[in-house]
Amino acid sequence: MHVIVARLQVRPEHRAAFLKASEAIITGTRAEAGCLFYALHEDAHDANSFLFYEEWQDRAAIDAHFSEPHFLAFGEAIADAVIEKSIVIHEVAASEHP
Repeated sequence: MHVIVARLQVRPEHRAAFLKASEAIITGTRAEAGCLFYALHEDAHDANSFLFYEEWQDRAAIDAHFSEPHFLAFGEAIADAVIEKSIVIHEVAASEHP
């Protein structure tokens, strides 16, 4: 399993447009093969700071996600809105349920 943590800081004047654009990528991504979990979180202390938390079956599913039309459209739609972004892909070596 792989986990993606993507942090985005958006310009305040683009916040509403960012949230609107997020609706399409969330719906599209959740329907993708290999997507186990996909959620957008708003920072409780900064209304313009967001985090996408994603869980994927494998790296192939992530690679396919990065070429999906809704992913590419989202990138174009938010290009002017984003001030900073950080995307980290983690490979989960093991999971345990104590």
